[in-house]
Amino acid sequence: MERSMLSIRKLDKQINSDIRARTGVTDILTKIDQMKWRWTGHMLRSPHEKWSKIVTEWYPRDGKRRRGRPRKRWEDELKLTAGYNWRRVAKDREQWKGLEEAFAKRRLANNTA
Repeated sequence: MERSMLSIRKLDKQINSDIRARTGVTDILTKIDQMKWRWTGHMLRSPHEKWSKIVTEWYPRDGKRRRGRPRKRWEDELKLTAGYNWRRVAKDREQWKGLEEAFAKRRLANNTA
């Protein structure tokens, strides 16, 4: 879509990052991660016992895991950016807001490495 906005063909051999810089369009995956981070902070700062907060903090202790690598959980992604005490960090709105960009850009950093 961005190529068509600039009338660039694939045969022109333009790099995607250069095209993105020229159009100024935000990457959709970055936007999704940003919204996910904001919603998590909002949910954890909520004083009410909402079902979303209860489900996030719930940890199943019974049952067997499947073979192979454990599935990634939402909490695992948050721990990579905010640390082990991410719930405590989420209570501080300024500190949580400061980590938002790092969380949203982590996927782009992994793809370039």
